[in-house]
Amino acid sequence: MSKLVRCVAAVVGLGVGLAVLAMGPAASRQGKAMAEPDSPTTDMTIRGNLHEAEPTDRQIVEARVVNASPKACWEKWTTSEGVGSFLTKNNTVELRIGGPFEVYFATQLPEGRRGSEGCKILSYLPERMLSFEWNAPPTFPEVREKRSRVVVMFDEVDGGTRVELTHLGFGSGTQWDQVHEYFTQAWPRVMDSFAASFQG
Repeated sequence: MSKLVRCVAAVVGLGVGLAVLAMGPAASRQGKAMAEPDSPTTDMTIRGNLHEAEPTDRQIVEARVVNASPKACWEKWTTSEGVGSFLTKNNTVELRIGGPFEVYFATQLPEGRRGSEGCKILSYLPERMLSFEWNAPPTFPEVREKRSRVVVMFDEVDGGTRVELTHLGFGSGTQWDQVHEYFTQAWPRVMDSFAASFQG
């Protein structure tokens, strides 16, 4: 997929998510063509006030080519079992608009400080694109409650699938600078772990 097409796809994907931000739960229910049926006990609301009103243009981009089909790669990112194979088995991932994308890296900490609690799936195109909210670790309390965004693209190529992750939506200020640096170091390790999960 060309750079232009990837950019358009990312913008379209985020646009769907941002439309849900603007329209609320009703938009989530209308997205059933791409989402699982509503769960009466799950909060699907995506709160736009958690996203930076004027994010910077900084992005983190990491890509890996793995010897696997787009479907296999897709399932790694969109199911609890899949995420557990390369991040941590302590997670809640439900593939639907407004569904949780929560990964608990530190279950010993108090609730709210364990990982990506409260983060939601914004949009997706099956086996092609996934976008979800992401938050800062609790060591950055000034921006912990804010949400940035992650877009994962899946492109079939010779030898397998190219999976590209883009992290964007960073705000400005000292702690946002530190968060950007933190994830500049973290995402390569995550993507290496993702690629390695196909080798065992």
